[in-house]
Amino acid sequence: MAAAKAALEQLRPAEREVFALCVWSGLEHAAVAEALGVPVGTVRSRLSRARSRLRQLTRQELAQIPKRMQRDSASGQIPGDRASAVRPKQEKNR
Repeated sequence: MAAAKAALEQLRPAEREVFALCVWSGLEHAAVAEALGVPVGTVRSRLSRARSRLRQLTRQELAQIPKRMQRDSASGQIPGDRASAVRPKQEKNR
């Protein structure tokens, strides 16, 4: 998640703006174009460029994370000390 956030912050403002409006807000390209005062084709090209740059930047960010911090692909868990894990107490049925 941190890698994705760092990559998103590196996008150009115009790309980040279009990405947020189209992807996070779920607006149609025409609505984004109207809101930003640009042609629909500009929205499409900025979104395409943003997605492409996000893929590239996220890969770069992930490559900088030490291997011990990356998720174990087999279990999906982050390696660590089991003793330090905190688990909620289970209530007994009465």
